[in-house]
Amino acid sequence: MKQKIIIIAFFVSILTILYVYYSKNSAIADRQLPIDKTEKEIVQSKTGNLAGMNGKVLIAYFSWADNTVFNQNMDVLSSASSTIPGNTAVMAQLINSQIGGELYPIKVKEAYPYDYDKCLDRAANEKIDRVRPELLNTINNFDDYDIIFLGFPNWCYTAPMAVFSFIEQYDFSNKTVIPFCSHGTGGVAGSVKDIIADLPSTTEVLPAIDINRDDMGNAETVISAWLDSIGFQNKESSSGKNS
Repeated sequence: MKQKIIIIAFFVSILTILYVYYSKNSAIADRQLPIDKTEKEIVQSKTGNLAGMNGKVLIAYFSWADNTVFNQNMDVLSSASSTIPGNTAVMAQLINSQIGGELYPIKVKEAYPYDYDKCLDRAANEKIDRVRPELLNTINNFDDYDIIFLGFPNWCYTAPMAVFSFIEQYDFSNKTVIPFCSHGTGGVAGSVKDIIADLPSTTEVLPAIDINRDDMGNAETVISAWLDSIGFQNKESSSGKNS
């Protein structure tokens, strides 16, 4: 009898663990992993909203379309990721068109597969192994920039590991970082939390924006409203006021 009770208790424990695991994965598929209280406090303590933004602006972004070699027979328009340019690059260009700044594509030395499923397989392995892919270029005058918009797609519920290569290549102390994210599902997921954890404590991180690939047709309007909400003015409006 005692042995039966032990066996039943063992199977109940296994079922409980499986239930928790699949519940979390269901949350990922629907939107994003829930953030526990401690993680929320970390995000809130390092995330602000600065009005009247001033300073030299860099718009750095990682886009799959900039980091792969397309097969000439591949139907890019039906790809699971995006068209050329990639959605993240489109967001970067829209930010640039509205507020100015320097555009900087983050590029890796070893291109990702043009088959998007294989690309995500590599991305998943890089995430598990905490790989920092080697980047092609460096910014010699990074210290001159005060505000860095940082763009990326949601890969495996965080930013691509190349984004962390970029962060760890420079000193972000006392700078302002503003994330923007493209995705097919999941929103920013854990990306902003992971980026904050990789930045110095003196870095100010403003609220991120995420746009689903199916909503890219409305991206200009959404980005304009977001920029206004975090204290940026359209460069044409700003120049009009100063004239």
